[in-house]
Amino acid sequence: MAGNAKVQLGARSVELESCSAAYFPAKNPHSIESLGPKPLTYLYTYVCEEDPQEIDWKLSNEAVAAKFVIENKPHTRWALHEDFEKWAYWEPSKGSRLRYRSLFDQDHGKTRVGVSIYSVGPHTHYTRHFHSDPIIYYILSGQGIIYEGSSEHAVGPGSALYIGSNVVHGMDNPGDEPLKCYNIWGIKAQDEWTPVEDVYTEVR
Repeated sequence: MAGNAKVQLGARSVELESCSAAYFPAKNPHSIESLGPKPLTYLYTYVCEEDPQEIDWKLSNEAVAAKFVIENKPHTRWALHEDFEKWAYWEPSKGSRLRYRSLFDQDHGKTRVGVSIYSVGPHTHYTRHFHSDPIIYYILSGQGIIYEGSSEHAVGPGSALYIGSNVVHGMDNPGDEPLKCYNIWGIKAQDEWTPVEDVYTEVR
Protein backbone atom coordinates (compact mmCIF):
# COMPACT_ATOMS: atom_id res chain seq x y z
CA MET A 1 0.00 0.00 0.00
CA ALA A 2 2.84 2.41 0.88
CA GLY A 3 6.60 2.30 1.35
CA ASN A 4 9.22 -0.08 -0.04
CA ALA A 5 9.94 -3.67 1.00
CA LYS A 6 12.17 -6.64 0.42
CA VAL A 7 10.08 -9.79 0.25
CA GLN A 8 11.75 -13.17 0.46
CA LEU A 9 10.36 -16.56 -0.50
CA GLY A 10 12.75 -19.40 0.26
CA ALA A 11 16.14 -18.60 -1.23
CA ARG A 12 14.86 -15.79 -3.48
CA SER A 13 14.19 -12.14 -2.62
CA VAL A 14 12.63 -9.24 -4.55
CA GLU A 15 12.40 -5.53 -3.76
CA LEU A 16 8.91 -4.07 -4.18
CA GLU A 17 7.36 -0.61 -4.00
CA SER A 18 3.75 0.46 -3.52
CA CYS A 19 1.16 -0.97 -5.96
CA SER A 20 2.90 -4.36 -5.77
CA ALA A 21 1.80 -7.76 -4.54
CA ALA A 22 3.41 -10.98 -3.28
CA TYR A 23 2.08 -14.52 -2.86
CA PHE A 24 3.66 -16.99 -0.43
CA PRO A 25 2.68 -20.68 -0.89
CA ALA A 26 1.93 -22.64 2.25
CA LYS A 27 4.85 -24.24 4.12
CA ASN A 28 7.47 -22.13 2.30
CA PRO A 29 9.75 -19.90 4.43
CA HIS A 30 9.08 -16.23 3.72
CA SER A 31 9.65 -12.77 5.17
CA ILE A 32 8.89 -9.08 4.62
CA GLU A 33 11.44 -6.37 5.44
CA SER A 34 10.74 -2.63 5.34
CA LEU A 35 13.21 -0.60 3.27
CA GLY A 36 13.87 3.13 3.32
CA PRO A 37 12.75 5.92 5.64
CA LYS A 38 8.98 5.68 4.98
CA PRO A 39 6.74 3.27 6.96
CA LEU A 40 5.69 0.12 5.16
CA THR A 41 1.92 -0.42 5.01
CA TYR A 42 0.44 -3.50 3.38
CA LEU A 43 -2.74 -5.55 3.19
CA TYR A 44 -2.61 -9.31 3.72
CA THR A 45 -4.89 -12.30 4.03
CA TYR A 46 -4.64 -16.08 4.38
CA VAL A 47 -6.12 -18.68 2.04
CA CYS A 48 -8.28 -20.99 4.16
CA GLU A 49 -10.06 -23.65 2.13
CA GLU A 50 -11.54 -25.47 5.13
CA ASP A 51 -13.78 -24.16 7.90
CA PRO A 52 -12.54 -24.10 10.58
CA GLN A 53 -8.81 -24.16 9.82
CA GLU A 54 -5.95 -23.36 12.15
CA ILE A 55 -3.39 -20.73 11.13
CA ASP A 56 0.00 -21.45 12.66
CA TRP A 57 3.51 -20.27 11.89
CA LYS A 58 7.05 -21.18 12.82
CA LEU A 59 10.33 -19.27 12.84
CA SER A 60 12.76 -20.16 10.07
CA ASN A 61 16.34 -19.28 9.14
CA GLU A 62 18.51 -18.82 6.03
CA ALA A 63 19.70 -22.44 6.05
CA VAL A 64 16.11 -23.70 5.86
CA ALA A 65 15.09 -21.03 3.34
CA ALA A 66 17.98 -22.01 1.04
CA LYS A 67 16.30 -25.39 0.43
CA PHE A 68 13.27 -23.72 -1.18
CA VAL A 69 13.82 -22.21 -4.63
CA ILE A 70 10.87 -20.79 -6.56
CA GLU A 71 11.88 -18.63 -9.51
CA ASN A 72 9.83 -15.46 -9.96
CA LYS A 73 8.87 -16.21 -13.56
CA PRO A 74 5.50 -15.89 -15.35
CA HIS A 75 4.33 -19.46 -14.66
CA THR A 76 5.62 -19.45 -11.06
CA ARG A 77 5.25 -15.76 -10.26
CA TRP A 78 5.08 -14.81 -6.62
CA ALA A 79 5.99 -11.08 -6.58
CA LEU A 80 5.23 -8.29 -9.05
CA HIS A 81 4.27 -4.66 -9.54
CA GLU A 82 0.72 -4.17 -10.85
CA ASP A 83 2.03 -2.36 -13.97
CA PHE A 84 3.53 -5.70 -15.08
CA GLU A 85 0.04 -6.76 -16.22
CA LYS A 86 -1.90 -5.03 -18.98
CA TRP A 87 -5.49 -4.01 -18.43
CA ALA A 88 -8.14 -6.47 -19.62
CA TYR A 89 -11.90 -5.95 -19.94
CA TRP A 90 -14.52 -7.82 -17.94
CA GLU A 91 -17.89 -6.88 -19.46
CA PRO A 92 -17.18 -6.30 -23.18
CA SER A 93 -20.16 -3.97 -23.74
CA LYS A 94 -18.64 -1.52 -21.24
CA GLY A 95 -15.25 -1.38 -22.95
CA SER A 96 -12.51 0.23 -20.89
CA ARG A 97 -14.99 1.57 -18.34
CA LEU A 98 -14.79 -1.74 -16.46
CA ARG A 99 -11.29 -3.18 -16.57
CA TYR A 100 -9.00 -5.34 -14.45
CA ARG A 101 -5.48 -6.64 -14.01
CA SER A 102 -4.96 -10.23 -12.83
CA LEU A 103 -1.99 -10.34 -10.49
CA PHE A 104 -2.38 -13.92 -9.24
CA ASP A 105 -4.62 -16.84 -10.20
CA GLN A 106 -4.34 -20.28 -11.80
CA ASP A 107 -3.05 -18.75 -15.05
CA HIS A 108 -0.76 -16.25 -13.32
CA GLY A 109 1.48 -18.12 -10.89
CA LYS A 110 -0.90 -21.08 -10.34
CA THR A 111 -1.90 -19.73 -6.93
CA ARG A 112 -4.63 -20.96 -4.59
CA VAL A 113 -6.24 -17.52 -4.52
CA GLY A 114 -6.99 -14.90 -7.13
CA VAL A 115 -5.80 -11.32 -6.68
CA SER A 116 -6.76 -8.63 -9.15
CA ILE A 117 -7.03 -4.85 -9.49
CA TYR A 118 -10.42 -3.57 -10.67
CA SER A 119 -11.18 -0.13 -12.06
CA VAL A 120 -14.83 0.90 -12.43
CA GLY A 121 -15.10 4.01 -14.58
CA PRO A 122 -17.12 7.12 -13.70
CA HIS A 123 -20.90 6.67 -13.81
CA THR A 124 -20.50 2.94 -14.48
CA HIS A 125 -22.41 -0.03 -13.07
CA TYR A 126 -20.74 -3.39 -12.35
CA THR A 127 -23.43 -6.01 -12.95
CA ARG A 128 -24.87 -7.80 -9.90
CA HIS A 129 -23.78 -11.43 -9.92
CA PHE A 130 -22.78 -14.35 -7.69
CA HIS A 131 -20.29 -17.23 -7.50
CA SER A 132 -19.58 -20.05 -5.04
CA ASP A 133 -16.23 -18.67 -3.84
CA PRO A 134 -16.20 -15.69 -1.45
CA ILE A 135 -14.50 -12.42 -2.34
CA ILE A 136 -12.91 -9.49 -0.51
CA TYR A 137 -13.03 -5.93 -1.87
CA TYR A 138 -10.51 -3.38 -0.62
CA ILE A 139 -11.02 0.14 -2.00
CA LEU A 140 -7.87 1.94 -3.11
CA SER A 141 -9.31 5.15 -4.54
CA GLY A 142 -12.59 6.71 -5.58
CA GLN A 143 -16.06 6.56 -4.05
CA GLY A 144 -18.93 4.21 -4.78
CA ILE A 145 -21.62 1.81 -3.64
CA ILE A 146 -21.20 -1.95 -3.25
CA TYR A 147 -24.37 -4.04 -3.25
CA GLU A 148 -24.37 -7.12 -1.01
CA GLY A 149 -27.60 -9.10 -1.10
CA SER A 150 -30.30 -6.59 -0.11
CA SER A 151 -27.77 -4.21 1.52
CA GLU A 152 -25.95 -1.19 0.09
CA HIS A 153 -22.56 -0.03 1.41
CA ALA A 154 -21.03 3.37 0.64
CA VAL A 155 -17.28 2.81 0.17
CA GLY A 156 -14.16 4.91 -0.24
CA PRO A 157 -10.38 4.57 0.17
CA GLY A 158 -9.60 2.12 2.97
CA SER A 159 -13.02 0.45 2.92
CA ALA A 160 -13.00 -3.35 3.03
CA LEU A 161 -15.95 -5.66 2.42
CA TYR A 162 -16.22 -9.46 2.58
CA ILE A 163 -18.81 -11.07 0.29
CA GLY A 164 -19.75 -14.63 1.26
CA SER A 165 -20.29 -17.66 -0.95
CA ASN A 166 -23.17 -17.30 -3.46
CA VAL A 167 -24.15 -13.85 -2.15
CA VAL A 168 -25.39 -11.57 -4.94
CA HIS A 169 -23.21 -8.46 -5.25
CA GLY A 170 -22.34 -5.65 -7.64
CA MET A 171 -21.06 -2.10 -7.67
CA ASP A 172 -21.90 1.44 -8.77
CA ASN A 173 -19.52 4.32 -9.34
CA PRO A 174 -21.74 7.44 -9.43
CA GLY A 175 -18.77 9.83 -9.23
CA ASP A 176 -16.52 11.54 -11.74
CA GLU A 177 -13.34 9.61 -10.82
CA PRO A 178 -12.52 5.90 -11.36
CA LEU A 179 -13.25 3.57 -8.46
CA LYS A 180 -10.20 1.33 -8.00
CA CYS A 181 -10.05 -1.69 -5.71
CA TYR A 182 -8.24 -4.91 -4.91
CA ASN A 183 -10.29 -8.06 -5.44
CA ILE A 184 -9.18 -11.14 -3.52
CA TRP A 185 -11.22 -14.18 -4.47
CA GLY A 186 -11.41 -17.95 -4.65
CA ILE A 187 -9.94 -19.28 -7.88
CA LYS A 188 -13.27 -20.77 -9.07
CA ALA A 189 -15.12 -17.44 -8.99
CA GLN A 190 -13.97 -16.32 -12.44
CA ASP A 191 -15.44 -19.42 -14.11
CA GLU A 192 -18.69 -19.31 -12.11
CA TRP A 193 -19.55 -15.61 -12.62
CA THR A 194 -23.38 -15.64 -12.95
CA PRO A 195 -25.27 -12.36 -13.55
CA VAL A 196 -28.71 -11.84 -12.01
CA GLU A 197 -29.76 -8.79 -14.08
CA ASP A 198 -29.50 -7.43 -17.59
CA VAL A 199 -26.13 -5.92 -18.34
CA TYR A 200 -26.36 -2.14 -18.55
CA THR A 201 -23.64 0.50 -18.46
CA GLU A 202 -24.88 3.63 -16.73
CA VAL A 203 -25.55 3.98 -13.03
CA ARG A 204 -29.33 4.09 -12.52
